[in-house]
Amino acid sequence: MGEPYGLNAVSLLTLGNTEQAEAAAFKAAKLSDEIYYKNLLGLVYYSEEKYEMVPRELRADSKDAFVLTLLAGAAFHNRDYASFGFFRDSVTALKGDNNGWVLFGAGAAAEKDLNWDIVLDKYKKCDADSDFIDPICLVATVRTELRQINYSDAKSDMDSALSRYPKNHVVL
Repeated sequence: MGEPYGLNAVSLLTLGNTEQAEAAAFKAAKLSDEIYYKNLLGLVYYSEEKYEMVPRELRADSKDAFVLTLLAGAAFHNRDYASFGFFRDSVTALKGDNNGWVLFGAGAAAEKDLNWDIVLDKYKKCDADSDFIDPICLVATVRTELRQINYSDAKSDMDSALSRYPKNHVVL
């Protein structure tokens, strides 16, 4: 019974209508015992920046790198750094060090050392991770390009950020 609502939620989320996607995903999760719909609702909450709601829907014992990446991001944005470390390590166990949150940390560490080439490399690789849907690395890339007075690349990356994350407060 949850499938029509789940399909509707996916369509609405793809179109950027997160409020209606949330309502449809909530209904799908309520009508079905399938984990897919709870994961979908967690994704919608993450997309809406309702980070406190994400762990309520996603299983902490998941073996899915995408789900664990969302949980790590929710913990990071909620400033729950113990949980963030746990989920980042869980993603790393599945994917190795080339995952978004490890690359984000490496970029931030290189930023402290003012090693801008490494900063850009790590942030761009972070943003390219297919399991990573957070704009934090793309925004950090733009910030770094502006520091380097590379306005053309910064504008291109900002345009990309606005098209991919049109409602995200950090991007705006």
